Amino acid sequence: MKKSIIFFASIGISFFLNAQTMPLDSILAHDAILSNINQHLPEGWEMKIDDTTLTVFCTEPYALLQSNCADISADSLEKVKCNRTAILSFRYEPKWEPERLFWARESNDSINILLMSLPQEMGVTPYFDKEKSTRFNKVYTGKTKEEKDKVNAYYKRKGELMSFYETIPNFDTELFSLKQSKQTGMQRPGQCIYPFHIYKDALSVYILFLDYCDNPLENK
Repeated sequence: MKKSIIFFASIGISFFLNAQTMPLDSILAHDAILSNINQHLPEGWEMKIDDTTLTVFCTEPYALLQSNCADISADSLEKVKCNRTAILSFRYEPKWEPERLFWARESNDSINILLMSLPQEMGVTPYFDKEKSTRFNKVYTGKTKEEKDKVNAYYKRKGELMSFYETIPNFDTELFSLKQSKQTGMQRPGQCIYPFHIYKDALSVYILFLDYCDNPLENK
């Protein structure tokens, strides 16, 4: 069994190395998932791959305005300068084996447990800063030199633990595991993307990856 895993892993690594020099058409011919995504991209969108990154992008530029679209007149929209590019990009690797995913999740879970107990362990819980904290990020600040030294030691240790944290891929194709690295063209409250269709297209591109790719966390 172990020899089989090593054999198939070596094939994946070999293809990964070749992918760094192969044209996109050749990769699509070997990966039906990426091929399906590429075939269903909205008009004006293209896919490209380089040594480390798979990118899907819109050839038509857009403008990002810090206002709701309904508050901007049609005349004003026609005069805006469109100089941004809608992008969805991923760092790609040879497709993870189930064993690698299992141990990465086990390791991350252990790190999360250590991180949860770290504030109390290092004595910084009294220095919790409610104003600077968010739902997902607790902030600690000290006032005296002694308190600041404790807080600095806490953040140093937290950084050391986080350095061992391994990012789990967002998607699997037939050959690759993809870790999302960038996404632009997505409209937020209080913003307006013009032309309007680019936001809808960017959303539909992301949905293509959801629909066609495998979810690594479901492959237990």
